[in-house]
Amino acid sequence: MWEILVVWAKIAPGFTPIVAAIAVGVAWRQLRLNRNSQRETTAKVTFREYLKLAFENPDLASGKIDKTSERFEAYTWFVGYFLWAIEDRQK
Repeated sequence: MWEILVVWAKIAPGFTPIVAAIAVGVAWRQLRLNRNSQRETTAKVTFREYLKLAFENPDLASGKIDKTSERFEAYTWFVGYFLWAIEDRQK
C-alpha cells in the first residue's frame, strides 16, 4: 500500500502546474462572463431609462423640434442620451 503512495508522491509535482493552469483558465472564463453580463445589464438599464424619458417627453421623442424652439436644448440632451444608450447596447 505504501508503494502506491510513494508513486503518487513522485507523480504529484507534475500534475500541480496542470491543475493550476486549469484553475487559471476557469477563473479567466468566469471573469469574462461576469464582465459581459455586467455590460449587458448596464445597457438594458440605460435603454430603459431612455424609453422612460421618451414616454415622459413625447414631443422630444417625435423628433419634430424646431431649432428656434425653447425645448431645442432639451432635445439635444435627449438625442445625446439616446446615442449613449445605443452605444452601450452595441458594446
